[in-house]
Amino acid sequence: MIEILLSLFGFPLGLILTFIAPEELKPGRKYFLIIRYVLFSLIAVFSLLLLSFHQHYSFLALYPVYLILFWFLIHYKKSYLLEIFNYLFFISLYLVHLYLQIPYLIVLPALVFLYGLPAGTLIRTQISYGKRKRS
Repeated sequence: MIEILLSLFGFPLGLILTFIAPEELKPGRKYFLIIRYVLFSLIAVFSLLLLSFHQHYSFLALYPVYLILFWFLIHYKKSYLLEIFNYLFFISLYLVHLYLQIPYLIVLPALVFLYGLPAGTLIRTQISYGKRKRS
């Protein structure tokens, strides 16, 4: 259970990174986006494999709907609130794995921690660029 809480610290650490190295935000934005897409895909595939391996087909039926919805939100909506909803999706994956008593090892929490780093950084850049455009 403690690994779940520790994995959620990736998001605040991503925000802290923006204060430590603000000059690297603009040139590193494309790399943060690539890392975020790759980690999202890895988390999705890993969770799907765990659910199918343990034969929980009722959750497997709903899983593609969630993936399509959140993949659409990542690609076509540029709001930082949607990124938070995406992070909540990964937390809900934890709850599903806990409810079904599926041993997810340490891979899923580690991937969510790594996902939080670029997600927090990108949210900070979206907020700061939004303020600059308004003024």
